[in-house]
Amino acid sequence: MADYYYRQVNTVRFGPGALTPVVRNLLIANGAVFAVQVVFFYSLGGHNLGPHYQDPVSVWFGLNPAHGVFRGKVWQLGTYMFLHAVNSPLHILFNMFYLWMFGVSVEQRMGSRAFAWMYFVSGLGAGVLTCLFWPFWNATTIGASGAVFGVLLAYGLLFPNRMILLFFIIPVKAIFMSLGLIAIEVMYMITSVNDGVAHITHVSGAGFAYLFLRYQNRILDAAPSAPIVNPVEAVRRVKEKAEQMSEAEEQRRVDEILDKINKQGIHTLSRNERAFLKRRARRRDRD
Repeated sequence: MADYYYRQVNTVRFGPGALTPVVRNLLIANGAVFAVQVVFFYSLGGHNLGPHYQDPVSVWFGLNPAHGVFRGKVWQLGTYMFLHAVNSPLHILFNMFYLWMFGVSVEQRMGSRAFAWMYFVSGLGAGVLTCLFWPFWNATTIGASGAVFGVLLAYGLLFPNRMILLFFIIPVKAIFMSLGLIAIEVMYMITSVNDGVAHITHVSGAGFAYLFLRYQNRILDAAPSAPIVNPVEAVRRVKEKAEQMSEAEEQRRVDEILDKINKQGIHTLSRNERAFLKRRARRRDRD
């Protein structure tokens, strides 16, 4: 797929542009987890044990209602969305492609905080509804598809008239693309329950994204400030905290030197103390 924009002259552009913080972090996280899965899969000989073999990572962190969530492994509701099928690389490739293609624009429009919350609300909500859908009680569900379908719906609702080149050929409005894909999933959910694909997860992910967009302000007012850590932002905060700590330490040293001057006279200052005061004065002048 590719974005197709109508301007003064019709132009075609592939991709949404530079990565946004949350999309970048999600791509890195999914890629890293997939690498761990691959290592476990091949190191334990999973490639020789048949198509139904599950690596330990998927067993512990994939979404399995009967043998996992219902037995106290509630973390699976969140971890399943970072796992993908090792024996089918297209699973992660397509999910990450759609996340990149549509998530960047959605994050730019919504803001990183709102986008991150929508993504995880979609994924977690999809996990909960999958657990309530009895045909999947004994199955293991993995993949970011629930959350990604939430992103697809958000893209269609936020950019309804943006044109998408479907299969790089057919121009279609984003809203029709989003609703069409969801309608197909609903059809499969009803008619193909045992095809090995968790269509209920896809549909419910889109449903929770819709609910989030509808009640976004209320959710964000009640939500913590950052559901996903941006490494760049985290480094900036650490630096600010370090600067604040050094400022406090610096002021303490200034006070000690001033006390020494008052009690013993300025002539008693060492060379290091004089240099420290000069540096402090120059920095104050620049500020």
